[in-house]
Amino acid sequence: MIITKIVATLGLVLLFPILSASSQTDLYILYMENDKVGLKNNQSEILIPAQYQQIGWSSMATAAVTGTIGYKENNLWGLMDMSGNKLTRAIFKHIEPFTKGHLLVDENGKRGLIQTSGKSSTSRKYSSLSPAGDHIIYSLSGLVADRYGLMNYTEKSLIAPDFSKIEYLPNTGLRAKTAEDKWQAFDSQGRLLSKEYYDEIQAFDQYLLLQKGNFFGMIDLRGKVLFEPQYKYFIKSEKGKPEALSYAKWKNHLNAGYASVIAADSIKPLRHDKLIAYYNSTLEILDDQYRVLRSWDNVQLLERKNDYLILKKGEKLAIYSLISDTITEFGYDDYKAFDQIVVVLQGQKWEIIEASTLRNIHSFGFQSVDDHFSGDLLAVRYQNRTGFISTSGEISVPFLYDQAEAYYHGYAIAIKDGISGIIDSQGNWTVNARYDSIKWLKPSYALGKKGTKGELVLAANDSVIFSSNDFIYAINGHFAYRKNKQYGLIDGLGKEVLKPIYDSIIVHSEEAGLFVVHQGKKKGLVNKEGKFKIPLSERFERIIPSDFEFLAVKINGQYGFVDFDGNLRIANRYDSVKNYQNGLAAIMLRGKWGFIDRSENIIIQPYYEEVSQFENGLASIRKNGKWGVLNLKGEEIVAPVYDRVERLSSGNFLSYQNGQVGYIEKNGNVLSSTKFDDIQELSDEYLLIKRGDAYGVMDKQGIYVVSLIYDYVMYDASTGQLWTAEKGEWNSIK
Repeated sequence: MIITKIVATLGLVLLFPILSASSQTDLYILYMENDKVGLKNNQSEILIPAQYQQIGWSSMATAAVTGTIGYKENNLWGLMDMSGNKLTRAIFKHIEPFTKGHLLVDENGKRGLIQTSGKSSTSRKYSSLSPAGDHIIYSLSGLVADRYGLMNYTEKSLIAPDFSKIEYLPNTGLRAKTAEDKWQAFDSQGRLLSKEYYDEIQAFDQYLLLQKGNFFGMIDLRGKVLFEPQYKYFIKSEKGKPEALSYAKWKNHLNAGYASVIAADSIKPLRHDKLIAYYNSTLEILDDQYRVLRSWDNVQLLERKNDYLILKKGEKLAIYSLISDTITEFGYDDYKAFDQIVVVLQGQKWEIIEASTLRNIHSFGFQSVDDHFSGDLLAVRYQNRTGFISTSGEISVPFLYDQAEAYYHGYAIAIKDGISGIIDSQGNWTVNARYDSIKWLKPSYALGKKGTKGELVLAANDSVIFSSNDFIYAINGHFAYRKNKQYGLIDGLGKEVLKPIYDSIIVHSEEAGLFVVHQGKKKGLVNKEGKFKIPLSERFERIIPSDFEFLAVKINGQYGFVDFDGNLRIANRYDSVKNYQNGLAAIMLRGKWGFIDRSENIIIQPYYEEVSQFENGLASIRKNGKWGVLNLKGEEIVAPVYDRVERLSSGNFLSYQNGQVGYIEKNGNVLSSTKFDDIQELSDEYLLIKRGDAYGVMDKQGIYVVSLIYDYVMYDASTGQLWTAEKGEWNSIK
């Protein structure tokens, strides 16, 4: 094909840019006279008089093709040579270069091809024609939509017109889309490469990349399957060959109802026999057989509740109900998640949504909503008034108050007309609104302030039990108050327990109801009735708080124990002590620790370098730089051979030796020697174990429930499910 340069001019002076060129070129100039277009050669000789609306092509291109060019007259196009000889009449709505020396024309809405001689190459019956290598993709009008096929330049059909779309993939082949929005793969000659249907087909170098859901596979240009569609993504190796990364393989070990293995980036178990699976940027909801219930791209899980999920897409939120398998639109700006309801912000208004059905409980929006339920009530604000809703979202306390705090043990501080009081769960005033401010001191007791005067008031019946112009605070079931910079104590009925003559009053033992009082350098111990158990004295350098029978005290630099009446029960003969626990107290003599009972019998000789207090009958001990565990009899149920022992909340122990971890039960049974890199308690039944990069699970009988071979282990306490995963692996063409 020869492409000729044409330069446009306006009149005979103004030149427009050269638009195209090839190795064989002549220079022509478009010119205009009387609003008509003609053509000159580069010597300005007129080749075609200025008598046409346009010369070039209907696509606005102006490159001549093999000595021919389009012309337009009477709003229709025809074909002529570069001397102005007409090769076709002007009968086309459209004409433009195609490929292989052909031109695409449109006559009355039907398309076909003609040669540069003007002769027809194909019939004119097609809705569209586009080049595809050595062949042509065509479409025919259907009852509902166009149907696409593939033919050669003699109109021999290579792919029947049964598809909603066919696209050419350069250097690889073609893909054809069915009415069901699935793709099939063909080679460049129109031969079917695979009978399978795919969600997407793309060219990948000299191969075809196939997608089913979130899984990718690959075939070559002969249709040979190189990779089944089960991979996460593909790359080209340094050798130029494709390599595929598989997804992690997840398996449920404790629920036989689930299918065996699922491939995914990660998973999250849900209630109602559902599961979240993540694939690249896709989040899917699956049933227990891993069938897809819902699928979203670029969606993030913000919060998981028992019956619903909060999802985020872009900057907007939606609620998905696990019960009804329904979802709201992604239209919310913020949320507050509760068990039965979800509070969502849309614009400037908060709405109450029923979690199970996603029903909007109220037609009006709230101005604000509290973050937490107090008991069964939640503070909400509507039309500049505060009320309360129940856990089901129904209005329990009407919108009557300027402000209201969260309920506290059945009562709430409320403000109406600028005055503070206390209401019950029905909104009735139990402390009439009369204070400038109110704050809780402890359950059922509040401090109301009016001016400088403070009143200690009972929430239930509006009884004022004490008043003061100074500081009042709750302490160990009583109330301390300040008067003339000294502190006193009253009980819950307002009765004076201690006169305000002390520098400070602090809790010593909550269980025994004891207080330490200071007066100058003197210290004393007082009970809830105000009786001194240990009289005020400068004798005690230190009184160590305790909830047990004896108290550790320091006298003249040495430690002993007194009872709660202040009597010295264990003489101050020890370098250091720890309070009694489980009937024994740790004592230090000459730098070594042992244990004594309440009668000062030495139960465990002081030859340990360090000890803990007994807890549930066991104490950690260190001897010769190594740690073990003692029982109350002084028996070393765990010999002191470890670098460290760590007591767990369950009462069991982790043992550490040379950087390795073992597990010891509270009865001293060594369930696992120190042979793992890490051990964690998953539940009362299972231990997570790790060695190197491999994880497994052991039960409390020492039996491997999950072999120590997995890359990930996940235990979900809310569903009781135990999952393992093996990382994805790279695979190459065999």
